[in-house]
Amino acid sequence: MRVGMMLLGVSLLLLIYGMKMIFCEKVIYLSYDFGGGVAEVGVEFLFDWVSVMFYSIVLLISGMILIYSEDYMKGDKSVDRFMYMMVGFITSMGLVVFSSNLILLLFGWDGLGLVSYCLVIYYQNSSSFNAGMITILMNRIGDVGLLVCVGLMMGMFSLNYVWYVSIEIIWEFSLLLVGLMMLAGMTKSAQIPFSAWLPAAMAAPTPVSSLVHSSTLVAAGVFLLIRVGECLGSLGSVLFMSGVLTMMMAGVGANFESDLKKVIALSTLSQLGIMMMIVSLGQWYMAYFHMMIHALFKAMMFMCVGGMIHGSAGNQDVRMFGGMMFSSPMVGVGLSVSSMALMGYPFLAGFYSKDLILEYMSFDKSNMFIFLLLVFSFIMTVSYSLKIGFYPMWGAVKGGNFMNYMEMKYMNVSMLMLFILSIIGGAMFSWIIFPFGNMMMMTGLEKMMGVLIVMMGAWVGFGSLIIGSKIMKWGVWLGSFLGGMWFMGSLSGNPILKVMIGGDVYLVGDMVWNEYFVLGVPSLIMSKSCKIIEGLQMIELSNFLMCLLLIVSFFIVIL
Repeated sequence: MRVGMMLLGVSLLLLIYGMKMIFCEKVIYLSYDFGGGVAEVGVEFLFDWVSVMFYSIVLLISGMILIYSEDYMKGDKSVDRFMYMMVGFITSMGLVVFSSNLILLLFGWDGLGLVSYCLVIYYQNSSSFNAGMITILMNRIGDVGLLVCVGLMMGMFSLNYVWYVSIEIIWEFSLLLVGLMMLAGMTKSAQIPFSAWLPAAMAAPTPVSSLVHSSTLVAAGVFLLIRVGECLGSLGSVLFMSGVLTMMMAGVGANFESDLKKVIALSTLSQLGIMMMIVSLGQWYMAYFHMMIHALFKAMMFMCVGGMIHGSAGNQDVRMFGGMMFSSPMVGVGLSVSSMALMGYPFLAGFYSKDLILEYMSFDKSNMFIFLLLVFSFIMTVSYSLKIGFYPMWGAVKGGNFMNYMEMKYMNVSMLMLFILSIIGGAMFSWIIFPFGNMMMMTGLEKMMGVLIVMMGAWVGFGSLIIGSKIMKWGVWLGSFLGGMWFMGSLSGNPILKVMIGGDVYLVGDMVWNEYFVLGVPSLIMSKSCKIIEGLQMIELSNFLMCLLLIVSFFIVIL
């Protein structure tokens, strides 16, 4: 509780100082050189409004989660280990956000991966272990990209990646560095083809999901690409296609999913795809704005879902909840507001960033097909957001919720704080980040596009609630394909190797190599040794004579 309150205080101070940096155009650069070596070895920190304000959001959500965990993790025997890992995550996130030195960035990046793995396997069971293995292995691919960047830059006179990606003298070298960093960012933000680990990571406790795997850790990849986004060049098309495909895959898949935590994970994946698409178009301001707003209401949504799961003895099926407005008004209202913010309901937090993205894409007439895909993705977002809010709020009570939430005062306090920010956060940050807006001449239809998308998405959402089960029965394979992330999870698990050649591997590996070489050779040596020992016993040599014989033999060999 004390640590959470302390983090909230530091977050408020950083937010105020970040506002000062915006209006005063102030940047702080700290560097200390340890000296020696081929490359400059030292620490370098860059404090600008982008890093300071984003880290204030990280500390804000972290403080709320620690307060929330006072009730959620009550009675857990390993709660101290959980708190230590949360502090480790906050420290690693600080290194990623503030460091401009590639080695420090690599330390923070690896720290995020390690802490994420430890939190995913927090519950000691086979499903958590499998999810943790997918998480750590998928993220190691991006870590290799950063490690190669360190190797390439060791021969240069600085490890400051912010400087390297901004110069034009050695453009090809800078493009190579940006490409490797883009690989790291895509893996951390779970973009296609590295998307399978994020829904699997929902095996972690709900406070972990709300902090690590929905709002802040997955945004680390977006933040890294925001830093280097202006130098993507020809690589921007690769990032653009990956973001568009991820946005479509996750948006459609969430409408076929009934697990609450996985629906929210897929919604996070869809929003990350939108951010990556906007970064690839060079509009990193919009991506940064949407990233911060999304972190607020998505953490709020996960807290509400965590309260529902906690009160229903672990049930996560959205169809089993109902009547939350009457049994638990705080959780029900919070889930409704966060769902409406996610769908872009007017004047809630998500409306300001999504409306800005829609306006920009409507003015960009270069590719109308991509604009239509974005509109379709927003409609899918409204559809699954409606499902998240409809079943728990107005569905029939089926015994899924039976606990009195009013007794959980710490959970209610943390949800109330984020509830307020989910309402006013969009307007507040839009005034801070965009203090002087640009005049845009738009038709009435273009300006009302966000409201029309919400109405169309509501129509699609209610239709899917009515005929969704029939569609699944009519097209089982299609439903499995769309709802299973285009078989991304199965492909990441490498089922071809396991099914087709698994028997041959077992036959050759275990029955041949293991029996005859791994176990056979030691058995042969042991049997020969036993025969030698039996022979020595027949000669009846004493231990002293044996040692003397060995010593004499050793000296003969030496001389």
